Amino acid sequence: MKCKIHGCEEKVLHKDLCILHLELPDDESSETFKRIEKLKIEKLENEKKVKISTSKERYLLMQILRDLKHSRILS
Repeated sequence: MKCKIHGCEEKVLHKDLCILHLELPDDESSETFKRIEKLKIEKLENEKKVKISTSKERYLLMQILRDLKHSRILS
């Protein structure tokens, strides 16, 4: 099954959404947040052939994802 977001061809992970469109929980210390964050980073690394290796790179990526979430681009 494909992601419900128009134009997205990724496979569904949870609630009809792929890992890239799945929202992060508000609690950054939760295991769910950590698991989703890890999967998002792995997906981006695999698809874009980018290595996210430093904590600064990870922080910047997560800020971008949060900004997209709040701007509704990913919704």
